[in-house]
Formats: sequence, C-alpha cells, structure tokens
Amino acid sequence: MRLVFKENGGQLSALAAGVAECRGDIICFLDADDFWEPDYLAQLAATYREHPEADLVFANLRYFGAREGYWSTDTCDRDCGLTALAAVFGRQWLGSPTSALSMRSTLARRVVDLPPDFHADWRTRADDCLVFGAAALGGRKHYRSIIAGGYRSHDANHWLSVPESRTDALAYIYRVQRLLAHYRLKCGFDAKSLCYCKLEFKTQPTPNRESLHLYLKLLRQAPMPWITRVEHNLSMRRHYLRKQNGAKQRN
Repeated sequence: MRLVFKENGGQLSALAAGVAECRGDIICFLDADDFWEPDYLAQLAATYREHPEADLVFANLRYFGAREGYWSTDTCDRDCGLTALAAVFGRQWLGSPTSALSMRSTLARRVVDLPPDFHADWRTRADDCLVFGAAALGGRKHYRSIIAGGYRSHDANHWLSVPESRTDALAYIYRVQRLLAHYRLKCGFDAKSLCYCKLEFKTQPTPNRESLHLYLKLLRQAPMPWITRVEHNLSMRRHYLRKQNGAKQRN
C-alpha cells in the first residue's frame, strides 16, 4: 500500500490525484468511512475477466450506522449497455455510491480529466462525475447484485441524512447541468444525436421498463420525420418485449 498526500481540495480533486497515481488495469473507489467485504475485490476481478466488454462495474451496498438495509433492491445482475444519451440528455444516474464503483483505468483517467474549476463544484458527491462521465464517454456498464461492503449512514451524511434547503437543491441541479453541458460539448452531442436513441437502447440485452420509458421520451425530442420516429418507437418496444419474454422463459 502506498499513501499519497495532498492539500485538501475536496472529493473530485482527491479522485483525480488518486487515479493519476494508479498503475493497475482496474480502479476501485472507496470513501474513507466505508468498507469493502473481504471477497469483494476477488468477485470484481472475476466479473471483469468474464465480461471483457465491461468498462464500469457497480454493485450494491448495505447501510451501517444510523440506518439499516441496502442501497439497492435490485437482485439481478445485468449488462446495462451504452447509456450516453440517457445520461447527457435524460440525466439518468446509473451507478452506485463511490465505494461500490469500479472502472477500467483507461476510462477512469478520461472521466476525471475535468477542468480545474470543476473541483470546487464537486468537493462532495463526486460520484456524480464518475457515473455521468463514464456514461457520456461511452463506457459500457455492468451491475452486480453482490454486496460490495458497508455504506456508513450518519447524522452528517451529505445527502442521506441532512435535509437540503431549496437553495442547495437548486445549486446541485445547476452543478449537474454544468457537468452534463461539459460532456455534451466534449463528446460532440447535440440534438441530432437523439436520432440514435434506438441504437443505444438496443445495446441493453435486458432493458427494464424505466429504461424503455426514458428512451421513448428522448426519442420524442429527436429531429426526425414523424414516420421515422414511429418506426423507431415500435422497434424499441419490440426489443423490450422480446427480451422480457426471453427472460421469463429462462426463469
């Protein structure tokens, strides 16, 4: 273990400094007040070996401290496919808190390569940068229902326990808006990109109902002839129903 010390610049600043020092192929993130289960890293390594197409793997966490239970109720592993349009236009937050996130180092370096003035925006909740950034940059996400470890809940937790004022809530919305605007510009996304909703949706082997509804909503904003929009709409619905029926037959 090698410790790297720096001036306190907040969470995003620390993530960027840590990623810059990493030499491995996979980077796992762990907040200071959380912990990993003893077999979590071994299970992650197996996941990346079995799914070489995966760029980011996120898992579940169990609360400890001021509350009990689990962060997610999803008990099914799944390949989430590509989700760039869902993230930058639909603000889809598809991931987990920092301590259950991991990604390939090549992607992580690109994700934390943000302008220095963003560090002040993300002194806390920088897992938003990891989750949104990985999606916008074309990372393929996989969800594992394994328990990565413990997620501490305490009275001073920034978003679990401390009620946000309306001003703080709006300021957070603006921060996310600036982040997504940065990625739209960096990755060359514009309104015409929404014409690819159907193709992106079909990268999901087993899409859920929420994902279908989000992509249908984005499709309505795509600048295309109405007949083409109808064709894409029906194609996405067929993909969803076919995959759902296939999953039921396997079970």
